[in-house]
Amino acid sequence: MQTFREFLIVEAKDAIMKADYFDRKKKLAKKDFDKDGKIETSREEHSGVVDKRIKKTMKEKEANSK
Repeated sequence: MQTFREFLIVEAKDAIMKADYFDRKKKLAKKDFDKDGKIETSREEHSGVVDKRIKKTMKEKEANSK
């Protein structure tokens, strides 16, 4: 029979292995589409591009309203 501490160590190792698996499963984008200097996952790159476009549009609308 294992102690509670041994049980926690085994559970922690399992959690680390699962996290490593999911990190490896994440696929990075082919290039830095949002030009922030980091190559991230495709989803994060898409979010960055959309965010930049929204900010640009807001600035243009603000400039046109004055």
